[in-house]
Amino acid sequence: MALDALRSRGLSVGRSSVAVVLLALLVAAARGGNLRPSSLVLLATGVVFFVASAFRRVRNHAAWNVTENAVLLVWGLALYLGDSDPVGLALLLVAGGLLGVVVESYNYRHGTTYGRITWRE
Repeated sequence: MALDALRSRGLSVGRSSVAVVLLALLVAAARGGNLRPSSLVLLATGVVFFVASAFRRVRNHAAWNVTENAVLLVWGLALYLGDSDPVGLALLLVAGGLLGVVVESYNYRHGTTYGRITWRE
């Protein structure tokens, strides 16, 4: 019942839950003192991204698709520059994020939806 009330007001419970978990991981890693800069970037941008995307009004903004892809690009760069073990995954995120930013920037500027792969709640 409480979850339905939150959803009816435009709040995504799933995205909020992910933000809370990432924030807890960030706090735990910071308290432990073993937080690498790449991990800090991943967790901090993850928290900000999922907090923002929890609100329907933010997700429905015209520039949101560009922002989603920019976050993907930042995560890929953080993994790649942080000497992560799955370098292939990092490069895949960088390539996908860069392509997405280019496509969605064009779509945002021209008001189109070319090349968009969407899934909405």
